[in-house]
Amino acid sequence: MLMCGPLVLYLKHNRTNYALRGFALHQGSRLLGYALLGGLAGFIGFGFSLASLQQYMTLLFGGVLVYTALSKLFSIPKLLRLKKVWYNKWLSDIYSKLAATSVVPLGLLNALLPCGLVYSALALSAAYFDPIKGVVFMVFFGLGTLPALVLSFLLPTSWITSQRKKTFRLVLPLTTALVGILLILRGLSIGIPYVSPHAEQLKIVPQGSQYECAETLTVLLE
Repeated sequence: MLMCGPLVLYLKHNRTNYALRGFALHQGSRLLGYALLGGLAGFIGFGFSLASLQQYMTLLFGGVLVYTALSKLFSIPKLLRLKKVWYNKWLSDIYSKLAATSVVPLGLLNALLPCGLVYSALALSAAYFDPIKGVVFMVFFGLGTLPALVLSFLLPTSWITSQRKKTFRLVLPLTTALVGILLILRGLSIGIPYVSPHAEQLKIVPQGSQYECAETLTVLLE
């Protein structure tokens, strides 16, 4: 809401063609961008699972999310501060160049906006250790953000008061921290059902892989 909401308001008041159809195209392309990122995250997680490193990956991602959330809530050094400044400037330049074009590329770039909730969702997508599941999860994540963006599109600008902005700024890092803690618990594998199952339950067996084919061939030869 803090990142995507103001962009919707900006396009609504500065683009004459950003009516209902423009809004739908913008959000549809944003979902497509999330799906592509989810597939990439799931593929990275799948690579970690093949190397039996999925526990370390979830611990790493969880720690990064918790640290990022704490850096928003308290005065501690932030990760990649300089790179984020350069990244934001790069996105801003691209947005200004595409301001008069179709909203579809804007929606795709919308998925790349720095946002704690998106980072949390991508970390969870990677924790599925499957590109397809990563795509599905990120699509549903994008659909879950649609109601808030529809409100941003329909409600007047005056509705977003400074008090509501403060609430959003508090809720977002707390949500990020919660996801990070869940990932850390999952990586620790301490035996909590559905939250932190044992390592054996997290073992990934690649379906149709060369390892499975080799095992099948060995059984047939025996």
